[in-house]
Amino acid sequence: MSDPVVAWRRMLAEVPDSGAWAADRVAQMDHAGMTYMGKPAMVVAEPSFVTEAQMAQDQAVARAVVDCLVAAGQMCLDDAGLADRYVKGWLEGVPDADLFSLPAGYSHPVVFGRLDGVRTADGLRFLEFNGGLPGGILPADGSATLLKDTDVAVRFGAEHPFRVATVGEDVVSAMVSTWHDFGGTGNPFTAVALPAELKEIATPGITYLSGIAAARGIELVVADPGEMVFADGRLRLDGRAIDVLVRAFFTPMFAYLGERLDGIKAALRAESLCMLASLQSGLFGLKSLFALVTDPAVNLGLSSDVVGRARAALPWTRLVEDAVATDFNGDSVPLLPFLAQQRENLVIKPVEGYGGAGVELGWNHTEASWADVIARAASGGHVVQHKVPILGEEFSVLEQGFPVQTFTADHNPLLCAGSVCGYYVRLAADGSGMTNVTGGGASVAPTFILQ
Repeated sequence: MSDPVVAWRRMLAEVPDSGAWAADRVAQMDHAGMTYMGKPAMVVAEPSFVTEAQMAQDQAVARAVVDCLVAAGQMCLDDAGLADRYVKGWLEGVPDADLFSLPAGYSHPVVFGRLDGVRTADGLRFLEFNGGLPGGILPADGSATLLKDTDVAVRFGAEHPFRVATVGEDVVSAMVSTWHDFGGTGNPFTAVALPAELKEIATPGITYLSGIAAARGIELVVADPGEMVFADGRLRLDGRAIDVLVRAFFTPMFAYLGERLDGIKAALRAESLCMLASLQSGLFGLKSLFALVTDPAVNLGLSSDVVGRARAALPWTRLVEDAVATDFNGDSVPLLPFLAQQRENLVIKPVEGYGGAGVELGWNHTEASWADVIARAASGGHVVQHKVPILGEEFSVLEQGFPVQTFTADHNPLLCAGSVCGYYVRLAADGSGMTNVTGGGASVAPTFILQ
């Protein structure tokens, strides 16, 4: 059997009119709303391939990483001293901060999530974890659907059988199963708490999930949190009791939304609301927890197999502070001088944040400017990580003749109910490594799972 990439490109070369074929894909994306900042979400003409065996390995690693992050987060919730060091200020100024310690009401506090990382020769390495409803569901499913039914994919499948993930379906299934775990029965009346400020960016993905839910007889509606009120022991929308609430706002918005959250807060206190994602899921995404997980001196209370698997998949991470810490080899060193010496190998980033904001790459700095970065970061709220090399990957692009272009890529498993349900693969072509799709800085590649 031929190499899958070679076979795909051979079949692309047999397309009679490559320009028309590419134009058809672009038109389909425009019709489906798969565009960002006026650009097609997908610019490539071939998928990223992963085998079932690789996916099983990714599953084991992803589960180990999430279990370790949850254990580290729980340690901080249980130990005020640890919390003051590793998640200091996380809930500072947040009203009703005690809500973040309430149990979710279902078995695992992380129902959905996304691990952001890169695929290396040694497997996936993860740089961040997002514990809420994962971004990328529509691009992941949409790009795969766009390619899987083409004439090229049909011929390819005869030689290399494959399947595509259905992340949206898995998300809806996880909503229902978590509702049952919470103690509910039947199909839940589900509301998405989406602040009006986020409506434009989130509507395409929510609309996609609403369509899937409707096809399965599940009513899913969208409303601003302020439209939801607590009455007769339940959170209600237009008088109707909400069974499952999908939190579609970021944890840092908790204080900003103010009294618009009064109904949700009351329902959480009454423990009558099944909310996805839990408030705690924002804690598990703090990058400072990577420092706890990768510190060999920390006992996470999990098996050595789970901890070892997680540590192998995470970069060396430490809080940026004037202290003694273990280096890459486990030797104790004064941390700040060590960071100055290792500039070419390090990344400094805020403990909390997304979209690349505040991330400083040591190799892009001079010694003097890096010293300034270290000094600012040492005032608190930052971690340092060992850089993970991102290898260039080649893809045929949606142009006449399907030329091959090199991209930097990240491979991000999407998680539903503790399982890897698919991948959000983002590509950057300009050499910057900027893989923010919604901002127009990158594109996506579909994933075909080889059977």
